Amino acid sequence: MVHQKCSYLKLKGQTYYFSRRVPKRIQKHFKTDRVEVCLHTTLESSALRQSQVLASELEDHWYILRRREMKDRLSNVFGGFEFGQGAALAQMGKGPKLSQALETYLSLKSAGRPKTFEGGARRSVGYLMEVTDDKPIDAYQRSDANAFREYLRSRSLSSESIARTISNVRAIINFVSKEEGLQPSLAFSGVYLGEPTKKVTRYVPDVAELRKLQRLCRSSDDELRWLLALISDTGLRLSEALGLSKGEVFLDTSTPYIVIDQIGGWLTQGVGASYGLGHNHGTLTRWLVAIVEVPNLES
Repeated sequence: MVHQKCSYLKLKGQTYYFSRRVPKRIQKHFKTDRVEVCLHTTLESSALRQSQVLASELEDHWYILRRREMKDRLSNVFGGFEFGQGAALAQMGKGPKLSQALETYLSLKSAGRPKTFEGGARRSVGYLMEVTDDKPIDAYQRSDANAFREYLRSRSLSSESIARTISNVRAIINFVSKEEGLQPSLAFSGVYLGEPTKKVTRYVPDVAELRKLQRLCRSSDDELRWLLALISDTGLRLSEALGLSKGEVFLDTSTPYIVIDQIGGWLTQGVGASYGLGHNHGTLTRWLVAIVEVPNLES
């Protein structure tokens, strides 16, 4: 008998892909019956290494799903009594539960931080709660972290967003572990997220290109071009520029400016502090003359 070692590799053009069918028993948890991931490599040796890691991580994730189904079936039979290794670990855990750890972390670390700090921490823990139970922070295992990563991937998050979310959870657990005198957890450390890919640098036009764009907009002299010229000269968002009213534009000063904390009566938080007051807008006057029906602003 010959035993073959499956690599789950597929070659498309010159690029290798990892492709593996989802077992029928747990296909209901997935949107497709096959997991297929681009490995971003043309080297077979690199593809083989990545496929072995991915296959192992999938096995861990599928094991969690199978155990969860078994736990649910037993709960139905025995009236909600907890079964499984996860429940045993939860009973053995000495630390506070993750939800309690989150509140401790925010109460000690959120002072002086922007609102996004608390929002990011709560969102990251909320994602983890979708995958696992609210367990003591010292009861989480590597299988929980792997399942967490796969859940984030299923939400079509980028690798950077997944890494940031896992890092938030790791920071909460490790900080509260130190506060409670517990050993730091390694469950969420070094979670494999795939080979790093080359980042695409966003194109940013320079000043000369913006000036050329504005000259072309003035020469075309229609409503859409004047709107584009205004956006290029002020940094407004499209919705902000479209919602601009005469009462929010001030031209009778030494330095013309726009107040955009409120656009058309709607509050736009975090905008005015960025590029609201005191910015010189050379295109602004010409834009208003071209767009506003009333030829002057005194009325």
